Order: sequence, then structure tokens, then C-alpha cells
Amino acid sequence: MPAILFFNRLSIRSNGIVKLYLATYIILSTALFIFKVKKVKGLLAENPEANVEEVVIPSMELIPTSVVYNPWVFLSATYTESNVFQYAAGLFILYYGVRYCEKSWNYNNNNNVNIEEKPSTLFGSETVVYLSITGILTNFTTVLNYIVIASFVQDKSVLLSRPIKHGILSILMSFIVVLKQFSPEHDLKFFKGKIQFRVKQLAFLILTLSALASIVFKSLTPFFPITNNFFIAWYYLRFIQSTNLNNEPILPTMTSSSNASGNANGGGSNPITTASERRIRGDASDTFAFIQFFPDFLKPYLRPVIDFLYKIFSTLGLVHNFNADEVETGNLRAIKRISVLGVGGGNSGNNSANSAAERRRQLALKVLEERVGGAKDIESER
Repeated sequence: MPAILFFNRLSIRSNGIVKLYLATYIILSTALFIFKVKKVKGLLAENPEANVEEVVIPSMELIPTSVVYNPWVFLSATYTESNVFQYAAGLFILYYGVRYCEKSWNYNNNNNVNIEEKPSTLFGSETVVYLSITGILTNFTTVLNYIVIASFVQDKSVLLSRPIKHGILSILMSFIVVLKQFSPEHDLKFFKGKIQFRVKQLAFLILTLSALASIVFKSLTPFFPITNNFFIAWYYLRFIQSTNLNNEPILPTMTSSSNASGNANGGGSNPITTASERRIRGDASDTFAFIQFFPDFLKPYLRPVIDFLYKIFSTLGLVHNFNADEVETGNLRAIKRISVLGVGGGNSGNNSANSAAERRRQLALKVLEERVGGAKDIESER
């Protein structure tokens, strides 16, 4: 079977979480196709022109008018795909995306990335939590977008009774945002370097292409799911995600008393120290500020708008107003991440590639260290 052959070719370094997502995607997509074929066979007697694409399976597809009766589709619809090309792309995205998340969120005590010695459990995996939250919220907000837009069109039934077919696109930007967080100044290379993008430019590029695709094909997809996923993924990692610093040995060991003093001065998101663990919420680093996802030539125009919206959301309590200590801690974590993850993953014999990666890593470290040591206006970086 194709599924068995696929799993046999998986790298031995792939852990259970990667295989779990691939298996879920293959099983659900195959089940959707089988159900559609069976339903088409039953309709052929009445309608000889019936085809698989026109068949709707409300219990597996994201349909605005039926989600209230099938709420699980907010999660499962991400992993169901009926188009063969999108299905193949989904396998690629899931394999490398989930693997990168697992690698990025699993350090050992020697500052080395290790995904074999301490494999993540299903419910204890930050990857599972992150993708579940961002996927569900992306699908939910996309349905809301469709409902709102349908209120302004005449034929509402066409827009609300058909499946929203975006599949894996509902978590695509979840991977891109993590990539930007951990490798802000690096290149992403495909086909032995023939195609490459700067990581910090990739999110803007995908958002732009999704907008163009929606305009050309006169469709709300892929723009809305991709854009929603981008905002949700960034918000979760910037303000919500809780990190155990004992598993990410970055900062000097802090005592409970010193940290209590820090909390008294800093507020909500300062590191929380106990006898067994130190935790920090969100990522206040300069390189992960929202403005950093956009090209340099747009920043002067977008900065006033982003600052204005940030102040409004901060007043409403929707975002946390990071203080100087939190930004410094975030920058130190970013420097450490670049040190650990900045080099590697390629062929150890490719000296030129490794040298280029090392130069980019040193440049990223220099930029971050300058920001940590400088008296930079924090508000302008939100």
C-alpha cells in the first residue's frame, strides 16, 4: 500500500509526533475520498453527471451551515484533502513542518537539538497543543469570515452550503511563524539551493501570493485561512505560549527571591521561578515583533499603524505591554536559539554551505546582541 511504502521511507530520526500527523492526514483524506466515491456511485443512477468534487460530506468537511452539528470538523478539516496535488503538498508541509517544530521545541541539557532521546508524548507535546489551537481557531475564524461576507451577497446559500476547501493551509502559517521565530536571519533553501528565500520575508510573500490567488480565482480561499492562521499563530507565540526554561537552558540560574523581585517590578509575563521549574510566557524578542514580518521598505509606513493598534489592544487587555526586562530576556533566548539551531541540518561535508550558514548565524547574533545592549525604543518594535 502507498501509505506503508511512505512510512518505510521516513527518516529514522522522525519521532512519533511526526508519524502521528502523517498517519492522521493520510487516513482522514483517504476516508473522505472513499466516502465521496461511494456517495457518487449512489447518485449516478439519478444524475449521470455526478462527480466526486460536487459531493459533500458534512461530517468531514468544513461547511458553514453544518459546523454547528459537526463541531469536530474545526479540528479534523485541517487534515482532510480531496485534491491530489494539495494532498501531496500537505504531506510535504506536515512532514517538514511538524519535524521542525519538534526539533525546535526539544533541547537537551547540552544545548543540542535532540528528538530521539526524549520523544514527546501526544498530550505533552507543545507541537500538538500549538497546531491544535491554531488550526481550530483558524477554521473557526474562517467560517465567521464566510458568514459575515455572506450577509452582503444575494445568493448566501452558495457561499455557506459549500465546503471551505483549504485543508492544510489552515496551519501553513503556523509553521512559517515558528520558522521566523527560531531562524529570523537565515535562508530557506529548496532543490539544493536553486530556490531560496529569506526566512523573514517568507510570511509576507505567502500572504501576498494568497491575496493574489484569491483575487484571480475570485475566492475567499486561500487568503482568509492563511491570513487568519498567520495572526493567530503569531499572537499565540508572542503572548500566550508558556516555556519551561529548565528545558531551554538559556538564562543564568535565578533564585525564587530574585525572581519575586522581578515580578514585583515587571508584571505579568516575567519568568516564574519555583523549586522545580522556571517558566516564561510569550516571546518578547525584538526579532519576533510584528513589524519584523514585513519588508524594510514598508516598515516606515506600517510602524505608525501597528503602534496605534498595539496601544488600543493593550488598553483593552488583549495584548501584554512588555517591559524592558522581558524584552531583554526574549532577546537572550533568541540569541541562544540561533546559537543552537542556526547551523546544522545539512551535509557535514558541504563546507561552503556550512560556512555560509555560520556567517548568517554570526550576523544574526551580532544584530541581536546590539539590540540587547542598545537603548532602543521598545514600543516602536511591537
